[in-house]
Amino acid sequence: MGYAFLSVGIMGFLYAFIMGMLLLRKKSTDSKKKFFLAFLFLAIFLIGAYEIGSSEHGEKMEDTQEHVVTNEVNSNQTVSTSDETIQEQLDSSIGVSVEQFVKTFNEKAPMMQTQLRITHLDTNEGPGSDSFQYYFTDTLILTGTINKNTGELREVGIIGGNDGTTETAEDILAAASLLITSTQTNASVEFGDDVIGKLGFYDKGVDLSKIDNSTVLNGIKYYVLALPSIGLSFGARSAK
Repeated sequence: MGYAFLSVGIMGFLYAFIMGMLLLRKKSTDSKKKFFLAFLFLAIFLIGAYEIGSSEHGEKMEDTQEHVVTNEVNSNQTVSTSDETIQEQLDSSIGVSVEQFVKTFNEKAPMMQTQLRITHLDTNEGPGSDSFQYYFTDTLILTGTINKNTGELREVGIIGGNDGTTETAEDILAAASLLITSTQTNASVEFGDDVIGKLGFYDKGVDLSKIDNSTVLNGIKYYVLALPSIGLSFGARSAK
């Protein structure tokens, strides 16, 4: 998820900041909203950078330990799993194409009595995988990465900013439920809400400002993560 946050964060920050400056020159009151959005995306970018840094540090520590053990067994043999791990991540997918995901999302949305729809996804090409981000609203964003070889989703998630309104909360849950349902073939519309329950979101006494849970179903890892001072993120990726 770190790379998705990094991509969404930097692109969202640049867009919101530039729009904010333009609106400020026009003396529009909407400039405040854009600058707030820029701050939100900057925070997402920093979270992504932190997660990537932590992950790389852990991989380096593992590689070092493996290298020491290998030298004790055979000085001519070297073992490095970092490249293999990266390649496995790039080759992974949840088994659903972008087109299938969008089609299911839009077909299921009316059943949940929500106006949320995905009209068009602009894909950004990358060296390892392609990515996309789609804005339902200024504070509700769909983001994902795509396996370049198969065209299937590697990971997909939503980032929902919390402004304290009931409407925003309902949109976040509706988007999360639709996202989850759209990653499974022939899943009922209730499937998404059931998974959200398995993530402990509805548990009595749960602190949503600190929630960080995951569950695996049919080879897909679903997660919910609190984003400090921002809101919540729900997502899905391969459990492999």
